[in-house]
Amino acid sequence: TGVGKRVFSVKIENSLVFNNLDIFAEAGAGNKALVKETSATVSDSALTIEFIHQIENPSIRAIEVRPVTSTSPSSGTRINVGGASYVDSQGNTWITDAGFVNSGEKYTTPSSISGTPDPTLYKSERWDPPSTPSMKFTIPLPSGSYRVDLGFAETYGPTMAVGARVFDVKMEDKVVFSNFDIYAEAGNSGNKALIKSTTVTVSDGILLIELLHKVQNPKLCTIAIFPVNAPPPAPQPSPPPGSASSIYINAGGDTYTDNLGRTWLADGPYVNTGTKYLSAASIAGTSDPTIYKTERYDLPDGPEMRYEIPVPS
Repeated sequence: TGVGKRVFSVKIENSLVFNNLDIFAEAGAGNKALVKETSATVSDSALTIEFIHQIENPSIRAIEVRPVTSTSPSSGTRINVGGASYVDSQGNTWITDAGFVNSGEKYTTPSSISGTPDPTLYKSERWDPPSTPSMKFTIPLPSGSYRVDLGFAETYGPTMAVGARVFDVKMEDKVVFSNFDIYAEAGNSGNKALIKSTTVTVSDGILLIELLHKVQNPKLCTIAIFPVNAPPPAPQPSPPPGSASSIYINAGGDTYTDNLGRTWLADGPYVNTGTKYLSAASIAGTSDPTIYKTERYDLPDGPEMRYEIPVPS
């Protein structure tokens, strides 16, 4: 227990979604529930989640999979951070970030950008010098749930190395990407577009996005925001895997019905390895501590722990 004692990465559908995840650091305490959210696209009818060793053993307590339906992409809000208004290859208009951001310096690279049909969006950026307040974007939105896609590209030569630029991203006062390293997550590649997605709930009419210094200077190329409508919690019994409804998995534990009447399934059929553990400690930060008392952790002498969950593409 302590910062840096257990660190691991999580991949979903072969994409690194949480890099250098430190449960204790992000929760701010031990024996406290922590929920991390992201979005993923499944094209082969199986959602794959992998846990990658770094320090000590990866651990997971619960998995919740919710289908989301988005409004038409044309209805989203798109911001070309640090750049001019732009119409992309799909006919979508990206507006400038003027009026949405508190600080930061603009920069446009002459380099070619790979990994995107719209390299113009990733040539421009806004970066945050250490002498100014942390860069914040405040974007007026109706209260509700949104998928937020942040676009990045590492275009600065001295930071084209793993660990050379590392920062955190917060949305609505919650860290969504911790120890984020653009170059590492782009596959140890510079001048390559990278999109990081998450879901967020706005309750005050303003979406707040903050970039926090760690190593070198935070930077951002694009922001795209799409309203989403998640179905209400599925009534029990929970639907079978492969259905279009939500799936709840109690990692390392038995079948369990939570205080909202949702049934959490035992994880045995979905995981390739790992060891179960049940904690006797009290768990804070949740109305269902039973779910967070059980876990499955991955010892270093076996294959990396991987869940495969049948879902519709």
